Amino acid sequence: MKAILMFGMMDKTWSVVIRCLDDKELMEMAKKVGLERR
Repeated sequence: MKAILMFGMMDKTWSVVIRCLDDKELMEMAKKVGLERR
C-alpha cells in the first residue's frame, strides 16, 4: 500500500516537472536517456 502511495506521489511530481520543462529540454532529456539505455 505504501509503495502504491509513494508511486502515486512520484507520478504527480513527475507530471508537474514535465509540465514545467520546455519541449526542447524534454527532447534533450529524452535523447540523453535514450542514448544511456542503449
